[in-house]
Amino acid sequence: MKHLKTLLLSMVCMALLIAIESSCKKENNNKSTTHITNAIIINTAPIAADGCGWLVKINGTNEVYSPVNLSSTYQKDSLKVNITYHVLPTKLSCGMLAGGGVTQIQLDAITAP
Repeated sequence: MKHLKTLLLSMVCMALLIAIESSCKKENNNKSTTHITNAIIINTAPIAADGCGWLVKINGTNEVYSPVNLSSTYQKDSLKVNITYHVLPTKLSCGMLAGGGVTQIQLDAITAP
């Protein structure tokens, strides 16, 4: 009977440890996932003038990103574009934004509709 209690207690402890370990794992946000969407190019003024430069606003959302490789061909305010991109782990610190800045993206493809 004593061995049964010890075994049962060991199993409960093991289950508890597994539950704690899985809850402590870092969440994977799939930042390297490629996204395809419609967006609008926005000119927020140069960083030197407390702006954030050229940003990309994803249509239908409040998501705004700082592209690290926006070609001068597409640097036109309010330009509607189709983009393929992936989110980078870096942020652009600019303007008077709180929260650590604007998340940066790498544009893999961009076209004007």
